[in-house]
Amino acid sequence: MKKIPKKKGYLQIDFAFAVFIFFYIVFVIYGLYSFAYASHNQEIEFMELSSLPRDICNYLISSPGYPLGWEAMSLNQAISVGLRGDSFLDNSLSSDKINIFGNSLNYNSISDKLGLDEIVYIRIDSVDNSINYLNFGFPSDTLKYSYSCYSSVNSDPVVIYVEVWR
Repeated sequence: MKKIPKKKGYLQIDFAFAVFIFFYIVFVIYGLYSFAYASHNQEIEFMELSSLPRDICNYLISSPGYPLGWEAMSLNQAISVGLRGDSFLDNSLSSDKINIFGNSLNYNSISDKLGLDEIVYIRIDSVDNSINYLNFGFPSDTLKYSYSCYSSVNSDPVVIYVEVWR
């Protein structure tokens, strides 16, 4: 039996190749994990932002705000603002509250009272678009999430349109 002579360098090349394969596998696994994690975060942000306009719309039509009658006092004294009338039997929106809400020059104060960190645009129109009751905030041409809901003002049906974006 002949002994195979040991050639110098084969062990070093095998070791270098093994190290290369190891790091390649680690980087592939890390890349796939970070891609999946980034996709998951985007999905969570989408879900949060897509439900926010609906929540704002539902809050505005179902809450009279706090304290009741906040439209008669200074806007700074109101803790939260809602557009529904103060009577729990009446589900229509209060035109006085809409006017105070729309005439407020302090966007930050209103958005704080709604508990918002995002930029919001709220529009209230009659269903046939003949009367515009409210334009509040900043409309945008960029990616946005929107929701529409229906209510009434002085027995006139209205559509409330809410846009949110970051």
